[in-house]
Amino acid sequence: MKKRISRRNRVRRSHHLVKYVAVVLLMAGCNGLITNPAQDQLRAGALTADIREGNFVFISSGARATDFSTEYVITATEDQPGQPLDEITITVPKSATLPYTVATPSDAIVQVTYNDALTSTQYLANATEGSCVVTITQLTPTIQGTFTATMKAHGTTDDTRVLTNGAFNASY
Repeated sequence: MKKRISRRNRVRRSHHLVKYVAVVLLMAGCNGLITNPAQDQLRAGALTADIREGNFVFISSGARATDFSTEYVITATEDQPGQPLDEITITVPKSATLPYTVATPSDAIVQVTYNDALTSTQYLANATEGSCVVTITQLTPTIQGTFTATMKAHGTTDDTRVLTNGAFNASY
């Protein structure tokens, strides 16, 4: 004989299922900047990068892009509670084709700068110091791309910062 489930118990079971799904989604790590973590699609205004020295992630939700005559400049200040106001600035030359990648030392305009707010140290990757690679994948309505950089503290040879998994979706 088949046991019948009352309507009341069916409603309870469906509520438990909804709660279970909600908990699973929360545990999956719904990051406030990433709309789809599997694809690393950032919300407009986001810039993130892993910083090997210090083992932390730079996160900004206020990345801004400025369109100059020959280059784009993307600037972001870390804005996470309890974190110092470190800043990353990316300068990349303009190109007529998308996507495009620029790298040092072959391109004299491309540059990645990291300002460490705690030590007041500026780290550079450009044609003469360090190295960087920047890829631009979209220009409108926001500028999107990825970057990596091995930067040297300005004026020194042994103090470096390595940025990996950098991504941005900067608003104009």
